[in-house]
Amino acid sequence: MYFSLKVRMSKALFFYNHYYVDWSRHAVNNSRPGLNSRWQTSIQLFRTVVEMQMKIRTLKTFAGTSRWYLLVFLTGVLVVIVGGAVLGRDKNTPVESPAPRLVRTFTVISASGSVAEFTGVIHARTESDLGFRVPGKIIEKLVKDGDRVKRGQALMRLDPTDLQLAAAAAREAVEAARAQNKLALADELRLRKLVTMKAVSVQEYERAKSSADATTAQLGSAVAYSAQLDNQVGYAVLKAEADGVIMETPADVGQVVAAGTVVIRLAHVGPREAVVNLPEGEAMAKSTAVANLYADPDQTFPAQLRELSAMADPLTRTYQARYTLSGAGENAPLGATVTVHLNGEETDGGVQQYEIPIGALYDGGTGPSVWVIHPDTSIVSRRSVEVAKLGSETALISKGLKPGEQILALGAHLVTEGEQVKILADPAQERKS
Repeated sequence: MYFSLKVRMSKALFFYNHYYVDWSRHAVNNSRPGLNSRWQTSIQLFRTVVEMQMKIRTLKTFAGTSRWYLLVFLTGVLVVIVGGAVLGRDKNTPVESPAPRLVRTFTVISASGSVAEFTGVIHARTESDLGFRVPGKIIEKLVKDGDRVKRGQALMRLDPTDLQLAAAAAREAVEAARAQNKLALADELRLRKLVTMKAVSVQEYERAKSSADATTAQLGSAVAYSAQLDNQVGYAVLKAEADGVIMETPADVGQVVAAGTVVIRLAHVGPREAVVNLPEGEAMAKSTAVANLYADPDQTFPAQLRELSAMADPLTRTYQARYTLSGAGENAPLGATVTVHLNGEETDGGVQQYEIPIGALYDGGTGPSVWVIHPDTSIVSRRSVEVAKLGSETALISKGLKPGEQILALGAHLVTEGEQVKILADPAQERKS
């Protein structure tokens, strides 16, 4: 067996010496990239292994010798394979680069481009809850909901019987007080003459004068009370305080109402307002906005903030804002549903701000930054930004960005400087196409 193995090694060396030159020339003539250097290196390694085996002397133990040659031969084959695949690869052979990372992007726009919408109700600037100034029973209702009324127009009437009787009694009391006062004044005048002649005492005159003064005061009080009751008779008729529209009449004929009970709601003629409730903690109220009616969404009109509640509603935790409507909104029907569109964040000093997803922010220890994507090469580069306001889902950037730039929207911690990415298509655009 040793002799047979040695013969095989000799044949391998002969094969190398006989065909090496022709094989190398053939590899060069074919001009295939990387073939020349790769196979030359492999064959050189194989030749080295064979020569090493030929130099090994015969061992005394045939079994041990055969196992040794077999192990060396297999090792040589392994070296040839690995060397040809790894060491013999041509440096000019291109290395396949990994596929670009798929990313979702966001186009930078001005914060003024974002719009918040709130739904509210059309109201008049001045709305009055009207009620009688005296108690009584309603005997006549002169208007209904939606009627237009003029200032001073009668709206409702109470039963005036009791009021008229009270006023008549007050007038009689005035006459009685006047008679008492007339008598007291006459007594005071007579005693004044007598006291000068010392016909009566000074004390008696003073009593007469005091009685005259008291009756004079009582007469004035009776006159005032009589005038008050006469006014109450007039209060039995409820009149409009201004030109306007009847919004609601919660009371009806036959109902007995107390003084001050709301029986009519009147919307005064004048500007119309959109009343909306803004979320708690959001400084969303802007001085200017636009609005449209639910019934006519295509027609918009300007809206100006007139009033903003200083305290949130304890139940809804919202702030009431009133926007005065102009243009076509001046004639908006009362109670109609209106949508107020508020422009984006207002800034101080004219500083432009941009709203981006909060997932686009990245802080590697040097401050907040974003990954800006080059439009031509799709290569990302890190850029520091200044955060003006941080919300739950978005961030307001005041410095470091320009409108129209594309930034990485999600996964800012997964990319590196100079990495090339592939932009995912917008799902909305894919559905349209």
